[in-house]
Amino acid sequence: MKGIKNLSISKRISLYLIIGILVYILINSIVVYIFSKQIIDDYTSGYIESRQEQVNSAVSQLIEDIIINVVRLTTYDPLYGILADKHIDYLKKEEEIKVCIESLNLDTNKIAQIEIVDREQNTYTYSWVEAKIDSLPSTFLQQVQGSKLGVWSEVVKDSSGQAYLGYGVPLYNYYTMQKGGHVIVWIKEEAIRKTYRSKFEDMGSIFIVNENDIILSHENEALIGHAALFIGADSDKKEFSYAMSGKGKEKVILSKIENKTLSRNLGLHMYVVTSLNYEQIFSIIKQVNKGLAILSIVIALGIIIGIFFMCNKLSARLHVLAKKIKVLGEGNMDDVIYDTTQNEVNILEENFNKMVEEIRLLIEKNNYEKEQQRKMELVALQAQINPHFLYNTLDTISWMAKIQKQPEIEEMVIQLAKFFRLSLNSGKKYVTIEQEINIVKSFVTIEQVRAPKRFTMHYEIEEGVETYRIVKLILQPIVENAIKHGMNRRRKDGNIYLKIKRIENKIFFFIEDDGVGFDINAKRPPDDKGGLKPSGYGIKNVRERLELEYGSSAGIDIESKPGMGTRVSVYVGIEELCFSINK
Repeated sequence: MKGIKNLSISKRISLYLIIGILVYILINSIVVYIFSKQIIDDYTSGYIESRQEQVNSAVSQLIEDIIINVVRLTTYDPLYGILADKHIDYLKKEEEIKVCIESLNLDTNKIAQIEIVDREQNTYTYSWVEAKIDSLPSTFLQQVQGSKLGVWSEVVKDSSGQAYLGYGVPLYNYYTMQKGGHVIVWIKEEAIRKTYRSKFEDMGSIFIVNENDIILSHENEALIGHAALFIGADSDKKEFSYAMSGKGKEKVILSKIENKTLSRNLGLHMYVVTSLNYEQIFSIIKQVNKGLAILSIVIALGIIIGIFFMCNKLSARLHVLAKKIKVLGEGNMDDVIYDTTQNEVNILEENFNKMVEEIRLLIEKNNYEKEQQRKMELVALQAQINPHFLYNTLDTISWMAKIQKQPEIEEMVIQLAKFFRLSLNSGKKYVTIEQEINIVKSFVTIEQVRAPKRFTMHYEIEEGVETYRIVKLILQPIVENAIKHGMNRRRKDGNIYLKIKRIENKIFFFIEDDGVGFDINAKRPPDDKGGLKPSGYGIKNVRERLELEYGSSAGIDIESKPGMGTRVSVYVGIEELCFSINK
């Protein structure tokens, strides 16, 4: 003890830590050794059982999916009508039954063949495999005819050696009380095998047997249909069991568990059996122990090296501290160590809390400003001209024009009133395409009064599209642009065409003019009046409203060349138009 006390602090700390690590490694090795066999038992009773339950679940899902296909077939009303029809011959029935089966879209990756036997014992076979499947004995068919839930056959192989599991069930429609004979469905053993393939990789094998230990499914196809040997586990005693068995010099761990779901619901007694190599499992544990030992040594060496490094660093800090204390003792107050270190996590938490609080205040402020803005917009809207007052005033002006025998003024006022009524639409967001066309017509009439003979408007509307509903004021801004930017600079009268067509699953609106046109790729200053500059509800506004309302199913395309006129194409998906009816 006196020798240890004479060691430096760093060496003493290192020595104590090394002793502690060595004791830990020793205890850890003893614990690992004691519990290694317990790990094997836990592995067999836990890991294997869970894997077998996974296989049972997957097989149950597969069989239940196939049974659903069978139920769809047995409840398919047209099938019973075909089987009961005595006015068509065998070949015709066979063809019509084939159509029925194909219409059900049965899963042929799992089902190999379907045999339908009518009440006159005529058999109609529909196979999705090339090889011929061996016929079942007549006793099986008699069992099927006398059953209600169906009968499962033994494993049957075809001429190529592929195995199948048969399921026979009477053709009886519980909805219509119709009888039609019975049906036999052949399930591919390969489909069952895929559900558990490579579950235990190289540690052993897994296969499925029936209540008589006859192999129903196995990776080795040659063993299918034969009795399985060396199965010592008894699944009738408990939910899960396993036992040791010997195949010559080789020891294996056999476990067997029944598929309770299939046994209870479908009468199919199926058991999952696993065969694991006993020595291989032990070798895995040995490898684990060896790996743990190596890992412990590596960790110990790393910790020892780290301890020496940290102790030397700590010792150096202590030497510096001792030197500073000595300097301080000599009266030098300037040479002092200031520890400004803080806990980084605490700093982050404090700053995060401050940031969250600031964001919360900003959000509240932003929401308050939006609410105030909305209120101001409502007040501004309420302060606008009352629509009814506007309509009444325009009606009064039109009557005065009529009394004064001013038909042009009368017509212009009437069209203006009509334009406002259709545009406002009682505050509704959507109008029919017919109403949208009337808005354009009213606007065009007003423009033609303002500029007589400046242009002629043409309408080509495909029959049947008028009843679809659309966001209002989509066409009028585009027609307005065509008049202002296409017609006003022409030296002679022009033409504007409004064409509405249904093309595939979209409605297209074409606004064409033979005006001055423009170069869509040219850059113009904001005050250049030669381009297609939006005004009011302009092109940009229309594009944004279409995008907000209909998303990617709507849009605008513009085609134009100087001196060749302009063509604006607006398209909206019919599904979106139909959907907007209910908005």
